[in-house]
Amino acid sequence: DEKSGFVGVLLTILIYFVLLVPAMITLYMYLIGIHLNGRISDLYRRLCGSYESFFVPHDCEISIDELERACYRYRNLKWIDRSTDYVAIYNSEHKGKDTIHRHFFRLQDGTLLEIIDRKDDTPG
Repeated sequence: DEKSGFVGVLLTILIYFVLLVPAMITLYMYLIGIHLNGRISDLYRRLCGSYESFFVPHDCEISIDELERACYRYRNLKWIDRSTDYVAIYNSEHKGKDTIHRHFFRLQDGTLLEIIDRKDDTPG
């Protein structure tokens, strides 16, 4: 049957799918990566990510290298030659007892060194 419309229908469906697939891929890439500055891909990473990838250190946490550097600098300070300022912040109670909340040394070059007293952190 030369006058059958079956071949035309097949060609129309084939052309429709050939044009639809790149359009859907483009729409998918736009929605995932570009729309709202990639919030969908960020949401997917946050929902499916491992615990280690979202590790946030504590406020006072420092690396071993930074601790060693600070200890080395502190050990090699020449306290006699340098002038330092000492700043202490106290907690005052009604009974007249003052306890040190935080205390710092300010060196001549402007560096602030916090003195952390770990004996107050132990329970009991």
